[in-house]
Amino acid sequence: MVEIPEGVYTRPLEIGQSYGMVHKEKAETSVLVIEKEGVPWYYDIMKFLELRVYPDGAEKREHHSIRMVVVQYILCGGQIYRRSNDGIHLHCLKKEEVKKVMEEIHQGIYGPHMNGRMLAKKILRIGYYWNTM
Repeated sequence: MVEIPEGVYTRPLEIGQSYGMVHKEKAETSVLVIEKEGVPWYYDIMKFLELRVYPDGAEKREHHSIRMVVVQYILCGGQIYRRSNDGIHLHCLKKEEVKKVMEEIHQGIYGPHMNGRMLAKKILRIGYYWNTM
């Protein structure tokens, strides 16, 4: 609540609601999400970390968002890792590596058999990361 002194006239605040799309993405330029054929999902991130080169087709307005995403990753010894809040660097996996790791952990190699949610938490605790988009 705001107290308005006498004699001061205010205009009413108009709030509009839009049902349209806020961000419009093109299928070929949805940066850092689409896994191209034969290329891991983190290829564009790794390319930017190594060479400071933006992905092909990235527009100027996307450059800022790319830089903000790339801050979450580091490149060490040719491998890409995602920074986590607790200081552990999570090794980024390719699509085919994810299946192998999930099967190994699910079979009980790293501990008891568990459900999907606990399996995902265990994979992150062990130090792996993959893009689920």
